[in-house]
Amino acid sequence: MEKYFIVVPCYNEEEVLPETMRRLRAKLVSLMDRGFAAPTSRILFIDDGSADRTWEMIKSAHEEDNIFTGLSLDRNRGHQTALTEGLMAARAERAVAVSIDADLQDDVDAIDAMAEKRAHGAHIVCGVRASRETDTFLKRTTARGYYRIMRMLGSSLIYDHADFRLMGPEALDALALYHGDDLFLRGLITRLGFPCETVSYDRAERFAGESKYTIKKMLKLAARGFTSGRMKPMSVPREPYTHTKEALEFWARASTAPAAAGRSAKSAPPAPAALPVSRARPAPRRTTARSPASPARAAAAPSSSPAAPSAAPTARTPPSPAARAALS
Repeated sequence: MEKYFIVVPCYNEEEVLPETMRRLRAKLVSLMDRGFAAPTSRILFIDDGSADRTWEMIKSAHEEDNIFTGLSLDRNRGHQTALTEGLMAARAERAVAVSIDADLQDDVDAIDAMAEKRAHGAHIVCGVRASRETDTFLKRTTARGYYRIMRMLGSSLIYDHADFRLMGPEALDALALYHGDDLFLRGLITRLGFPCETVSYDRAERFAGESKYTIKKMLKLAARGFTSGRMKPMSVPREPYTHTKEALEFWARASTAPAAAGRSAKSAPPAPAALPVSRARPAPRRTTARSPASPARAAAAPSSSPAAPSAAPTARTPPSPAARAALS
């Protein structure tokens, strides 16, 4: 069995989190029971600088049930950067990552088909919407036009695929070679050197809260898509946790018991070395090579070995009475 991370970017999602946690927990426990996911699998929430109680709720869930964990970013960095932060955390744990939005408009049950394809050797499995009936006319029309333009420009974007996907550790290694913030992930995954398999699903209405993707953010994402084709992979992978301000512990074993029976975070084992507990990092220690000392310096230098103990004083024999009389 492989370790699974369900990676969930969050921005002001306090209204949807209780139901999202319930559904995702049930799905991950099901994957464990069916032998797809290891007991060390977990649900990783990334708080993208929320102004509401999102991070507080994530921490509370973690304390009640160790199947939940989370990262809190230093400020609002945007959906793609938050998602990348979670994917790189999954890579550091050599886990299979399944990314999904917190509103769960993407079908959670489609994860089953993704896991089955992964079990048969797939490295990337993309969730593809069967229709856009839930979109407004404007969004549906502009989305179709955008995909057509991207295809004309030579992009290999997968039609009607956003950020609902499964990525194996090998694919995450290839993604880690692309540095920078605000990556256009749906455009990069087709350039990683692995076939992209697909799973079709019906997208649901948002069950609570409001969409955080404003017109401005959608236009920014579209512009990023036009420039992503010029990105080149680096020779070394990017560092994880580059924007993480606070991180919850990654438990050694995820609980499959009811949430009320979860252990308290106060009794948690230490976090893995790869997971920081704060943004601060110690400065690297620098060492310089020293040339061997010359014989003269060696002779002049004091010995570092302990000095030999001095000879013990000899006991004196007290003078005889006759000698004392002669001295007086």
